[in-house]
Amino acid sequence: MALSALQLALIQAVNENGGEKVYELSIPNFMDGEPIKMRALTSKEYFRISKQCTREGQFNALEFRLECIAASLIDPDFNDAQFRDALKCPTASQAVIKVFDKPGVLEQIMNRIEEISGMGDSEA
Repeated sequence: MALSALQLALIQAVNENGGEKVYELSIPNFMDGEPIKMRALTSKEYFRISKQCTREGQFNALEFRLECIAASLIDPDFNDAQFRDALKCPTASQAVIKVFDKPGVLEQIMNRIEEISGMGDSEA
């Protein structure tokens, strides 16, 4: 049986390299409005992070949100060891908290990640 047009389109989308869309978010009163750059999380990343943040049956929602932010952001890149070393933060999550030290900023970033990753109510 031949593959459907949808199946062919999905195969092409999955196999394309470098086609990842970059989104920007400007946060008022943060770095003079310089936008941060992010990408959508994949389902695989989402489930990996979710599993990583569950220990002994307990889900750590704060850790989950910080890990999602660290995984999604492209600039600043919290997975860059040199950047984390300069911040004196051994983990990406600790660096996220240090850079975005206001809860409202973290919330804005996470809301945008949820939106572009297809978890929000509106389209990116």
